[in-house]
Amino acid sequence: MISKRFNYYYGAGLSAGVEESFVRNPDTREIIQTYGNRTTGMDFIVGVEMTLLNVTVSVDYKPISTWPAGRSFSVGRWASPRARF
Repeated sequence: MISKRFNYYYGAGLSAGVEESFVRNPDTREIIQTYGNRTTGMDFIVGVEMTLLNVTVSVDYKPISTWPAGRSFSVGRWASPRARF
């Protein structure tokens, strides 16, 4: 906590799931879509929030690393602004 109305937060965790994927084959110019691919990964989050006049506004950043079975890992990033009343 930085002050009573201005805070920061951070965290990390492991994740597991099932996703779909798209694989491009440049030789045949096909895009192959598969379902039910098991994944594991690690998620992180960091953000700040401020409260003014009983309205809380926050922004966070969430990079994720995913390792699907049989492929190299991929990295995604998400940013999300929010307001709570």
